[in-house]
Amino acid sequence: MSSNTKPVLVWALYSAGIAAVLTPFIGAALAFFWRRGARANGDAEAAAEHSHQLRTFGHAAKAWSAALAIMACVLLMDIQMGNPVGSGVPSLFMVGIGLALLTQIVFTLYCLFFLFRSVFAKTPSGAAAA
Repeated sequence: MSSNTKPVLVWALYSAGIAAVLTPFIGAALAFFWRRGARANGDAEAAAEHSHQLRTFGHAAKAWSAALAIMACVLLMDIQMGNPVGSGVPSLFMVGIGLALLTQIVFTLYCLFFLFRSVFAKTPSGAAAA
């Protein structure tokens, strides 16, 4: 597989995460191992591209973790309080779901942008144009 095809595959896996939950994790694993290989082979452009992909996944993972933490705290509060009327717990749970959904949409659109940029551009998205 060429060094130009690998970033396209990772961006495609990231973009498919809107429908298939595990594909971004597979893409991140591939980007990690391919970055190692690019560094070992001295390919700085490919290593920079894969580093950019891993940073993108890392930012999204932080937002997903925050959303899951909000939802977990709400569930624990709901169990402790027995869900009294007017507690606001269901509304706060919806904030967590909304954050996760917003993160997924922004992540997918960002990845689609770089997917098309990688397909149609002559230089990888992480590298500077000459």
